[in-house]
Amino acid sequence: MQWVTRLRRTLPAGLAISAALACGCVGPAAPGAPGMLLVPGGEFTMGANDGLPYEGPAHTVALDDFLLDRHEVTNAQYAEFADATGHVTESERLGWSGVFDPRRGGWTRGDGADWRHPSGPGSSHRDMDDYPVVHVSWFDAAAYCEWRGARLPTEAEFEYAARGG
Repeated sequence: MQWVTRLRRTLPAGLAISAALACGCVGPAAPGAPGMLLVPGGEFTMGANDGLPYEGPAHTVALDDFLLDRHEVTNAQYAEFADATGHVTESERLGWSGVFDPRRGGWTRGDGADWRHPSGPGSSHRDMDDYPVVHVSWFDAAAYCEWRGARLPTEAEFEYAARGG
């Protein structure tokens, strides 16, 4: 949770966000779970001694087998969750989220941007149902995973899977 808290502080609102749900949900390693990939457990060195202060110290982490979504959570999947539960995302409550501005080459506040309106008012994800959902916070992503009977991966699980297990 500390990593996510740091991530939320260093990125504009609405970004920790797309990163969090892009990793998918984690469940106990049960054979044959549809849409999930078995990541065999093992050990790896996590952290660094020569990076940013919060990256250290380097240490060995051991993980059991776990399942990770094979693909990012799509707009259509998230819409099913939001429609079934009435969940309102943080960006919907705040009325804005971070939006990439190619003219500036960086992120800016996008008033009215949320997962249903990825580029702000007048935009829609309807033509992008199979695209990964964006503009959801860690809390929104965790609620989605809980609805699915799963959870978000830990920092260690995500890093281990990203390195190829």
